[in-house]
Amino acid sequence: MQWLLGNKLVDDLYLQIAPVIAGTGRTLAGGEHIPLTPASTRAFANGVIEAHYTLPPN
Repeated sequence: MQWLLGNKLVDDLYLQIAPVIAGTGRTLAGGEHIPLTPASTRAFANGVIEAHYTLPPN
């Protein structure tokens, strides 16, 4: 995923976020700033959130 984002090969990004505390880990874009624009969100009864983001065109 980091390679795809870093090489600007992603147009849309859908993330499903689970309400779990797991501590530290790797970042999605390897610490690089990626300009995401929120497009939509959806919440499910089990606490999961689906977030849809768009990225600017190349």
